[in-house]
Amino acid sequence: MNEVVLGLAERHSQAVAQFSLAGLEDARKRAHTLLVLLMAGGSALAGVGLARWASAPTLAVAALAGAVWWFALAAYVAWRGNTTAEVRAWATPDVLAEHDKWAGYVRQAQAEALARGEPDPASAEAELRCELVRNCNLAAAGYREASLAAFSVVDRAYRWAALAPVIALAAAACWAAVAACLAA
Repeated sequence: MNEVVLGLAERHSQAVAQFSLAGLEDARKRAHTLLVLLMAGGSALAGVGLARWASAPTLAVAALAGAVWWFALAAYVAWRGNTTAEVRAWATPDVLAEHDKWAGYVRQAQAEALARGEPDPASAEAELRCELVRNCNLAAAGYREASLAAFSVVDRAYRWAALAPVIALAAAACWAAVAACLAA
C-alpha cells in the first residue's frame, strides 16, 4: 500500500475516532445535565405539592403528579442515557509499543527475501498499520452508535418533559372531579 495513502488513512481514522468519542462524551454530559434538572424540578414540584396540600389540594395534586412524572423521566434518563455502553478502544498502546519489534521483523524479512532474489514481501508493518486503521474505524462506529443511543434518550426525555403540564392538568381535573363527587 502506498505510504501516502496509508498515512492519510491513519490520520483520517484517528480524527474520526476522536470526533466520535467527543460526541459520545457530549451525549453523556447532556444526559447528566438533564438528569440533574429533572431531579431538581421533580423535587421542587414535590415540595410545592406537599406545602400546598392543606391550603390548595388541587394545586398540590397537580404538583405531585408533575413531580412523579419528572422523577420517572429522571429514572429513564439515568437507566438508559447514563449507563455505560460497551465500546472498543481506538488507541491500542500495546500494539503501538510493539511497533519497533514489528519494524525490525519487516526489515529482516525484506533483507532475507532480497538476499534470496525474491520480490519484496508484503510489508508486515503496513499490514499492522492497516489493522490499526480498521480498529479505529470500528471504534468510531461504536462511539457513534453509543452516542446516538444516548442522544435519542435525551431527546425523548425532553419531549416527554414537555408533557408535564398536561399530566398536572389531568391530575388536577381528576382530583377536582373526585372531590366534587365526594362533596355531593
